[in-house]
Amino acid sequence: MGEREQCVATTSEAEATIDTNQENLPIELQVTLRNVRGNLNPLPCTRQEGDQILQLTEPGQTTAAFDFDANQSWVPNASLNQYRIVHFATHGWINDEKPALSTLVLSQFKSQGQPTNDDGWLNLEEIFNLKLSADLVVLSACQTGQGREVRGEGIMGLTRGFMYAGAKRLVVSLWNVSVAIHG
Repeated sequence: MGEREQCVATTSEAEATIDTNQENLPIELQVTLRNVRGNLNPLPCTRQEGDQILQLTEPGQTTAAFDFDANQSWVPNASLNQYRIVHFATHGWINDEKPALSTLVLSQFKSQGQPTNDDGWLNLEEIFNLKLSADLVVLSACQTGQGREVRGEGIMGLTRGFMYAGAKRLVVSLWNVSVAIHG
């Protein structure tokens, strides 16, 4: 086997910041994100992460979307209910105040650089509406296990959404994801 490409990023490079100047965001989300600064940069190493996972699977038994193809319209059309393991390697953003605004960030652009027809956010409501039968969902993104604790309900966040959608187990993070993969 040839030498694998090294992928190393610092925590600051892997942290997500969200561009709040996008006009196609719902107004409530725009207001909520006003205090978040910077632009949303592509996460380093997600391509390598996905490729390594695909190498462990049987050919013809998987579906994958990378880069511009990993967009909001792909998720409900990907027949994710057919798969035992579903893996998202992307930016995640948790809203402790309004858990319904928590989201996974997908591609917001087509390969030609034009914006997609959707907002690129897989929000909690859309996650609740997914139909999954997965034994395992992996959310390889920052702080995806966090949320708002609601008395009598537990933690409201992305984890709750995926469990409601049918996932039996989840692997999530309680901290910012730091990337360090060495070949």
